[in-house]
Amino acid sequence: MSELMNSIVSGLVGGALVLFIERFLDYRKEKKAENIKKSLANPNSKRLLTNELVDTFSPERNFNKVKEILGEPDKTYEDHSIFEEENQFNSGEKIYKSDLYKLENAYLKVTTQDKVSIYSITVLPFDESINIPYYDFFSDNTLINRNATLNQDFLKCLKRYQEIRTIREMALGVQTYTGAPFYKHLTLFTYYTDLQNGIDELDRKNIEGFCLSGDDDAFYIYEYEQR
Repeated sequence: MSELMNSIVSGLVGGALVLFIERFLDYRKEKKAENIKKSLANPNSKRLLTNELVDTFSPERNFNKVKEILGEPDKTYEDHSIFEEENQFNSGEKIYKSDLYKLENAYLKVTTQDKVSIYSITVLPFDESINIPYYDFFSDNTLINRNATLNQDFLKCLKRYQEIRTIREMALGVQTYTGAPFYKHLTLFTYYTDLQNGIDELDRKNIEGFCLSGDDDAFYIYEYEQR
C-alpha cells in the first residue's frame, strides 16, 4: 500500500514538475518575443517635439546635440534642397546629410553640410503644439494645424517659391529672409496652388510645416521618406 502511495505521489510530483517546466518555457518564449517586439518598435514614436527643442536645434547649433537629446534617428541619407537647381547654377553642387526623426507629434528632419553644425531643421507637425519660428513678425497666429496661415505681410517679404511635386503629393515651398538680428531663412510649406494669378492666391492658405535654415537651401519631408 505504501509503495502504491509512493508511486502515486511520485507521479503527481513528476507531472506537476513537467507542467511547471512547460509553462516556464512558454513564459520564457513569450518574454523573448515581447522583448524582440520592443526592440523592433520605434523608440522615437514616444518622443515629443517641443518648441523648446525647436529652438535648441536651431541652425548653426551643434549637430550631435540632436542625437544626445533624441537618440538615433529613424533614417539617415544624403539630401537635396528644394531649390537645388537654382542654387547649383549660382554656387555649384552642395552635399547635405539629413537625419529624420519620426516623433509622436511631428516629423523632424535635421540637415547638416559639415556634420558638425546644423544647417537646417524641417518640421511637419501632427498636432497643434508647434509654433513657426519668427513667424510672429508677420502674424499673431503661429500655431501650425490650428490658425497659422500665409498672409499679405509675409507675401510682401517673399524671396522665392518652389513647387514640390511627386507621384503622391503636390506642395509649395515659399521662402523669406528674416534679416537682422537673426539672419535665418524661413521656408513655409503649403498644399500646392496653381499660381496663375500670382502669389496673392497664397493669402490665407494653411501652413503645413516649415524649414528654418542658416542659408537659402531648404529641405522638405517627402511622403516616401515618411515610410
